[in-house]
Amino acid sequence: MKKLTLFFFFTLLYSSVFSQKSFGKFIVGLESGFDVAQFSKGIKARMTPAIQGEISLGKLSIGAGIGRKVYSEYPFYVFSGEKVERAVNDSVEVFYLADLHAFKPAYWVIPLKIDYRVHRCDCVYLHAGITIEQVDLRRPDVIKFRGAEFNQPYAVGIVRSQLVRPKTTSYEFGVGFNLFRRDFFRLTARPTYVLTRNPEVYTNGPALLPTLRFTFAAQFAVWRD
Repeated sequence: MKKLTLFFFFTLLYSSVFSQKSFGKFIVGLESGFDVAQFSKGIKARMTPAIQGEISLGKLSIGAGIGRKVYSEYPFYVFSGEKVERAVNDSVEVFYLADLHAFKPAYWVIPLKIDYRVHRCDCVYLHAGITIEQVDLRRPDVIKFRGAEFNQPYAVGIVRSQLVRPKTTSYEFGVGFNLFRRDFFRLTARPTYVLTRNPEVYTNGPALLPTLRFTFAAQFAVWRD
């Protein structure tokens, strides 16, 4: 196991040290990231795949893309319009029935990024980015429970658009690494600190949700030097 670890380490070191030439002027690829830590009680995002294009301007490169982010399941009650009467302590009380719904908020995302190569090799770069997110409410609800009883009508006429923001934004800062490279193809990894504007409307959580995210990318050089 130790020999395998050393071999893997020196393989990565070799590919990084000898990646001296610019990878390409125009690059396209598929990125996907996942959150490894969520430091608040807000909604957690799952995998975020995105297709991205990148233009190299020497040490500086800029990129944009389009992708999709799906958050974890979000539960909420909806009044069914029905009610029942029950005897409670020698009196009759009215209870209103509600169903427990759940849905997974989904957002179309437009990631914008700027990278700065630390030195002339293509192996390490500083990263900053902003992601604009637009909600997609077409995913169907799942009914988890029917007939929950409340003392008053609960959430009469509520719709999902009232629960999440139609638009939100993420800000990220990180360091990227070139893990593997050939003439027209490379694999990169990027640990990133991300601040996301909380997409949940009715919450006691912070306005910005912090998380640590790992993003991996497979990229192709469409136009080389």
